[in-house]
Amino acid sequence: MHHKHSHLSHIRKILSEDEIIEPSSPFYAHQSRVWAYQRQQNPSVVVQPSSVASLQAVVKYLCESSLDFGIRSGGLGSSSAKDVVVSMSAFDDVVFSPEDETVLIGAGQTWGDV
Repeated sequence: MHHKHSHLSHIRKILSEDEIIEPSSPFYAHQSRVWAYQRQQNPSVVVQPSSVASLQAVVKYLCESSLDFGIRSGGLGSSSAKDVVVSMSAFDDVVFSPEDETVLIGAGQTWGDV
């Protein structure tokens, strides 16, 4: 348990308090929900980076750690992990470019919203 606690302490140094969602948070159930019950691993924490810089920092840290983590986009909600789920829900921009008629859809968007 100490091992996971030290990792969470390090994540707290990387991210702001509002980017960390613990099981006691009212947002935890929604941010950790998966499409199929048997895929749920009840992560110790969900992180919701709100900037590219915080996303880069936490992913770099997670890749260098021994933590089990998953990246959750807005799509299917099939990612879970024992330790950390990275929620991309803050990256939910939809940008239309009339010049070249393209649309950039953020990873946090759901197909229903698009």
